[in-house]
Amino acid sequence: VVNLMKENILYPRFTQQDFEEAKKLVKNKYEIKEETSPDYLIKGAFKDQFYGNSKDDVLRNIDSITLSDVMGLHQYYLQNGKSIVGVAARKGLSAQES
Repeated sequence: VVNLMKENILYPRFTQQDFEEAKKLVKNKYEIKEETSPDYLIKGAFKDQFYGNSKDDVLRNIDSITLSDVMGLHQYYLQNGKSIVGVAARKGLSAQES
């Protein structure tokens, strides 16, 4: 299991089709979100910051992200990130049980 996790983290299979499907899912979830009164207040209070983005701004930003952007960010985190992964199992657990 650890080797599979390591392989998926170090060598992910980024495909254009999977990327487009993921973008579509995110957009669909965001499109159905209704703006509430707090949303209008946040836009006013944080006008030029992330929190001040309108729903249309966010959807345009999602459209502008490329697979190359995601792959670059992934490489950046692999090279500059600091993570620790721990795996634990109960004593006596055999490979077949896990």
